[in-house]
Amino acid sequence: MARVRETVDRHIWVREWGMSVVGNGSTSIGGLLRSQHVATQANIALLSAADNDDYSYVDQNFQPESLQTWGKRGSVINVEMRRYRESVLAGLVEDG
Repeated sequence: MARVRETVDRHIWVREWGMSVVGNGSTSIGGLLRSQHVATQANIALLSAADNDDYSYVDQNFQPESLQTWGKRGSVINVEMRRYRESVLAGLVEDG
């Protein structure tokens, strides 16, 4: 769409909802981070059971700023996926 420079009518169809979500699909940072914490706990338990070893020493707070950034961006993406059509059209208007 952005490459067409001529003044012509343009018609597109966009789904109302997006096809995928980040994490558990939550639109809040806290919801995403909580779900990841639960998933991490489950994975550590599975690893411990598979190896008969204790992996509870794994640092679950490694690079918290990265996790916060992921949560912030993920929640924005999830909101956009729930209102995909609106998000695409707003982006097209913003691009001119």
